[in-house]
Amino acid sequence: MYQQGVKINLHRDHTVFSSTAVSINLGEATFLMAEMVGKGEKLQPQCYHLTDGEVIKFNCKMLHGIKAVNQERWCIVFWHLKDIFRNTITKNNHQQNLILFED
Repeated sequence: MYQQGVKINLHRDHTVFSSTAVSINLGEATFLMAEMVGKGEKLQPQCYHLTDGEVIKFNCKMLHGIKAVNQERWCIVFWHLKDIFRNTITKNNHQQNLILFED
């Protein structure tokens, strides 16, 4: 949950995930997507208004974020764990917070 006034700075998602992510937006938000340009050049992110219940698919390896929200917002995001990482995780290892659903 994101409380009023909270934003997510531009970032890329972790390397354990493949590039496609799917997000279910609950509330309203302005989603930002940006590509890196040359060194020292200012980023010009594209802005997309997300409405309540909207589902988007995006490249999570591109810079992305959310502008400060005007009201409480929830978001559910689905990523695909890369096989190389999926195969190294076992039920009894130290990553107890990670739950994998097998195909």
